[in-house]
Order: sequence, then C-alpha cells, then structure tokens
Amino acid sequence: MEEKTLKKIVTLLEEYKQRENFNEIENFHNDRIKKIKKNEIPIPLFGNGKLVIHLIPFESFKNPKYYDVSNLNTRIRSLNLNKLLLTSHTYNFDGLLYFRDRDDKKCYEYVQIFRNGIIEAAHCNFYSSEEKILYILDIERKIISKIKNSLILQKELGFKPRIVFYFDLLGVKNFLIKTNHINIFSDHHPMYMEDLNFPKIIINKFDIEVEKMLKMNFDRIWNACGYPGSDYYDKNGMRKE
Repeated sequence: MEEKTLKKIVTLLEEYKQRENFNEIENFHNDRIKKIKKNEIPIPLFGNGKLVIHLIPFESFKNPKYYDVSNLNTRIRSLNLNKLLLTSHTYNFDGLLYFRDRDDKKCYEYVQIFRNGIIEAAHCNFYSSEEKILYILDIERKIISKIKNSLILQKELGFKPRIVFYFDLLGVKNFLIKTNHINIFSDHHPMYMEDLNFPKIIINKFDIEVEKMLKMNFDRIWNACGYPGSDYYDKNGMRKE
C-alpha cells in the first residue's frame, strides 16, 4: 500500500474517532440537561430557573482515566480554588459533590466532579422568580470564574486540551435581565424561549482568554431581551465592569 494512501486511511480513522467522541460528549451533555431540568440530581435545586455549566475533557471519553475520589477533596483544597468549591461536600456514585445552602433537601448551587474529570456546575440563585428577573452581571461573573477554576483543576489532574465547554440557561421564558443599560430607542422585551442552549466551545489551551471566549454567548443572552450586546465589554471586545 502506498504511503500516501496509508496516511489518508489513518487520517480518516482519526476523524471518525473524533466524531464518535463528540457524539458521546454531546449525548452526555444532553442527558445531564434533561436530568437537571427534572431535578433528577443528587441534591435538587430550588426553583425552576437554572444556570448549568459543563467542562468535558476530550480524554474523558477517548482515553478515560478514573480517579480515586477518596483523596480528591484534599488535593482540590490544596489548590485554593475558592470560586469553584463550595461550603460542603459529599461523595456520590458519580464522584465528588460540592454544594451550598442546603435546606429542606435542596440547595442553591452545586459542583459535581465526575470520576473521569468532567465538571458540572449548576446554580439557581441568579433568578428572581417573582419579578421574572435575571441578574446578568452575577451570571457573567460566575461563568467566568467557574471556567477559570475548572481549567486549573483539570490541568492539575493531568488532562490536556481539548475540553468541550457548554452552558445553558434553563426555565427563563418571560424573564428580563437586570441591567443599568438605558437606551430609549431599543425594544427591550422578555425572553420568549423556555431554555437558552448555547453552542459548545472547544477549548484548545489552558491559558485561553476566558472573557473574550465568552463574549459572543454573553451577547446572545442580552440579544434575547432586545439589547445589542453585553454592556460589560467595550467596543474592542475587552471585558469591563
């Protein structure tokens, strides 16, 4: 067999394996979103509105490594990732679970660290269900800090980029965003979709500029309420608050 033909076959096989991995990652994400919407999670969240973040290393499905979670909490605490970890933790079937403000068998946020390195974070404390308001600055800050700290942890655990990032806003129909933005010529309006499911982002290096990476998706949240884009970026796409 000619060397050129052999290389082509190897390339096609690699592309096929990558597609299979992406399918597994997509299926995992979709399955988790369905469970979170139904509150089929270790500690259910208060209310219906939820912010959900997933960081899924490609290796979690391609060449999975399963961590002994018995000493994982000590290892994580040594990294001082205060923006990632929460006040309490417990072990469960999937791995290690951090949570905050547990009451009546529910909580306001949690971070699930799976045995294969996947990180899932979910929050419900950015919503005012009575006023139908989303606290958009808090949402943007939380997503930025969670990604930065999650990437530090996944690097420490020995993962290599590629990491697939998702975030979803669930149960936001008829919500407005709370902002100081004033523009009398804009037609600001509530969100008409029940869920905002954003396209996945492939993270190819750990030192990525997270704020720049997220700008397009943050703009889309504001767009959903009739704004031209996030008020917390300047005209050059740089983060400002």
